[in-house]
Amino acid sequence: MDVMPKWVDIIVVPLFSLFLAAALSALLILAIGESPIAALNLMIEGTLFRSAGWGYMLYYTTNFIFTGLAVSVAFHAALFNIGGEGQAMIGGLGVALVCLFIPWPHWTLAIVGASIGAALFGMIWAGLPAYLQAKRGSHIVITTIMFNFIAAGVSDLAHPVRLRNKSFGKVWTCCSLRRRQASKNYNDSYDDLRGTLWNDGDKHHARRK
Repeated sequence: MDVMPKWVDIIVVPLFSLFLAAALSALLILAIGESPIAALNLMIEGTLFRSAGWGYMLYYTTNFIFTGLAVSVAFHAALFNIGGEGQAMIGGLGVALVCLFIPWPHWTLAIVGASIGAALFGMIWAGLPAYLQAKRGSHIVITTIMFNFIAAGVSDLAHPVRLRNKSFGKVWTCCSLRRRQASKNYNDSYDDLRGTLWNDGDKHHARRK
């Protein structure tokens, strides 16, 4: 099989991918009865001519770019990494833990440390399905997809933490706090309702007498 020239891989393939994505999006917009030109104008205006548009664009495209790079690196090794979403979640968890538990003397060092923490956590998470395939023969597509859901559960438990002290032994998660508050509110409401019913009952008996 002949290898494509480097300029084709760098220029032609991305442009063709962009054109194909635009064409499919235009067909989808036409299918719902809207104008692709109006949609394109709205996207350009909302992204480039509004201050909030730049922030949202960088916020969303950063995740897509890096997860795309994670897939492309594995694809060049003839592997399908479908676990970019979970690896990004665990990388974000690494950022949170590094920034919360290490007293950085300056914010520039915190950025470097957070980047290293994200890379290490994501690498460890990606290494688990890689180890399963190398040692146990597990299918890389299945394991990486499953690890996405595991990562979502881990992030849901560990990411929204409220620390009473800088130790893992005294960590209270928002979930437990909300459950306690909801239980307290339910008990208070039940007590109020029971008290109201008893008072109404007593008044009713008093009127009958």
